[in-house]
This record gives sequence, C-alpha cells and structure tokens, in this order.
Amino acid sequence: MKVKGLSTTTLSMLLGLFSSATMAGIEMASPPPASDVEEITVVGKRLSEIKKQYIQAEDQLYALYNELNTEDDFDIHCAMETHAGSKLKQRVCKPVFFANAEADEAKEMLTGVPALPPEIIAKQKAEKYKMAMLNAIRKDPRMFKLIRAREERKQQYETSYKERFKDHWFAF
Repeated sequence: MKVKGLSTTTLSMLLGLFSSATMAGIEMASPPPASDVEEITVVGKRLSEIKKQYIQAEDQLYALYNELNTEDDFDIHCAMETHAGSKLKQRVCKPVFFANAEADEAKEMLTGVPALPPEIIAKQKAEKYKMAMLNAIRKDPRMFKLIRAREERKQQYETSYKERFKDHWFAF
C-alpha cells in the first residue's frame, strides 16, 4: 500500500515513531489556535501590469500637455517603432517637429532632396520647446501631478524589472 508516495514500510515506521512518542509521554506540538495564526497576504503585480500603468500615466501627461500647449509642432505623440537592425518594437514619444524632421530625413534618402538632420532641428527648437513645456506646467497644476505620477510609475517599473531579472544573463 502507498500513501501519497510513501511505502507501507515508511508509513509504518512514521506511525510507530508517533505512537512511541505518545506512549513515552512526549507531548507532540499541536497547531496553534486559528486566532493566533497571522495571515499574510502577498500582493504582486505582473511586470506587464506595472508597465501598463506607467504607459497610462505617460499618456495622461502628454494628453494634458497637448491640450494646454498652443503650438501644434510641440505636441508630443507616442508610437511603437522598430529601430534599424532590430525586430523589437519600442515605445517612443517625441514632439511633432522631431517626427517631421525624421520623416524629411527619410524622404531625403529616397529622393535626394536635402533636409536638415533631426538633431539640428531639435537644437534649433529646444529653447522654445522648453518654454512651451514650462508654460503648460505653470498654467495647470495637474501637469506637475501627472509628471510626478509618471516618474513614480517609471521608477516602480524599473525597480521591478531589475529585481525580477537580477540573476539573468540577458539585458534589454
């Protein structure tokens, strides 16, 4: 006879030890009463859920910024993009003027019509872009709260990611 992987011999031996201890007057420890047992609940989130919350916070921030910002060229849009030499898509958020400059650069490669590199355009517009962002923050106190929420979610995601993959040899 087997009981959950134990042979009859092993089961008999364990029962024999138990009854010997009981007959010898050794008190066996009994489980504590239910009221003394502390219940611990472990709540864990999937990494994908944490990332989703981070993306939602980022989307809320940029939606409000785009609403408050008066210059459409400085609106920020996010999209999934694949970089050259990779098949992995990544979320990239950038202002409209930079996305347009990248598109112009790509057209230049195809048509030969010269275009300024996106980096130069970014440097040219950097000061005005920075002022547009600061004006939006000053205009609406929700902006600061959303920036803070986005940064907290980002930190939570990065910390969780590092913790979950700390002993793995691969890195993204």
